[in-house]
Parts: sequence; structure tokens; C-alpha cells
Amino acid sequence: MSALVPQSRFGLTSWYINTHRVIEIAVPMHSLCVGLVDLINIIQSDTQVHSRLPSGATSLLNPLRSRMVTLVPFDRNGKLGILRNKLVAHYDKDFLPSEMRHLDSQTDPTEMGEWIHISLSVLCDLLKLDAYMWTAVGPRPDTSIVMCQEPVMTVFRREEERLVEIEGFYASKMSPRKMVFVHIEKVSKLSQKLFERHSRYRIGGFTPDSPQDWARTLSTT
Repeated sequence: MSALVPQSRFGLTSWYINTHRVIEIAVPMHSLCVGLVDLINIIQSDTQVHSRLPSGATSLLNPLRSRMVTLVPFDRNGKLGILRNKLVAHYDKDFLPSEMRHLDSQTDPTEMGEWIHISLSVLCDLLKLDAYMWTAVGPRPDTSIVMCQEPVMTVFRREEERLVEIEGFYASKMSPRKMVFVHIEKVSKLSQKLFERHSRYRIGGFTPDSPQDWARTLSTT
């Protein structure tokens, strides 16, 4: 990643800009990876939703998690994990500009794009599962909306953060999963600019899948 302005005498100006650009991608991407692993673990452990999943779905969760962990190096010793930990969460005061430039030079934009697209692919797969409960702010300050099974939304009245009474029902016009997918499409489109060379992990488009063939990441990566 090249600097946007000429390098200063001490190399600090371009180091700062490179660092900022890497942070903009590495930090949210690391959070997404951690969140995806947590989501897989929750679906796997919540036996109450297993009856709503496609036949054999739970047996594919372990391979799906393993595939993502293998392809996206976000653990503490992986390249993405080091970028995130060194630059933000556990900033190392002894981390020199020269070390940052070396680490930055080892991660090209295409690799960043691959990590993003692999993570988006896993998220798309998980969104196909009917395994979620959704909550939203209610029509009044003392109400909350809960959707346990699409498309029915239940409006509850709250007292001191406790749900005490059902006040009504709504039918959702759009699935929350579809709303998430809209953002996936946007991120996929914007991240296409990162690819400077051919990659087998690059998302070329989106097509509907069979409910029984939901874990497409396992066969396409």
C-alpha cells in the first residue's frame, strides 16, 4: 500500500497514512471473523433451533468454522491478528515504523480482499439458516419488538427491562436476513477494488442456493 503524500525525512508521514489505511480494513474485518466464529458456536450449542435447520446442517458447522479459520489468519499469531493487535487493540509502543512497513509490505490488497470475501461467503451461508431471534425498538419507549420466527414480530411492553405483556403483532415485509444481505452486497462491491490479481476467493456475484446446499463456502473455497 503506497503512501498518499511524499514520505517525510523520517518516514513518519507515509507510515501514518499506511497505518490508517490498514486499520480501516483490518480492525472491522477481525471483529467480523471473531463474530462469525461466535455465531457458529452459538448455533451449534443452541439445540432448540436445530429442528429448524436443514437435515445434517449441524454436522457442517465444524468444517465451516475450520475452513474460515484456515483461510483467514485472524488468530493472535496470524497476519490479520497481528495487524489488528499491533495497531489498535494492544498497541505496541515499541512497534517501529520500519516494522510497520515490513508487515504492511507482506500484506497486499488482493490478500485483504480475499479475507473480506471469504468472511462474507461464510456469513452468507449462515444467513441461510433459520436460527435467529431478532429484536428492535418498539413503537413506544416502553415497548420492544421481538421476532422469534419470521415473519411474525411481537410487540412487548416492558417494565424495568422485563417483558411483561404482549401488546400486538406485526408481519415483517422484509426478512432481517435480507437486510443484512443488502449490506453484504455493498461491501462485496466496494471491496472489488482491492483485487489487483486473479483470485479464486473473489466473489463474482450472488445466486440463490438450495436450502439443503447451504454451506457453499465448503465447495467454493
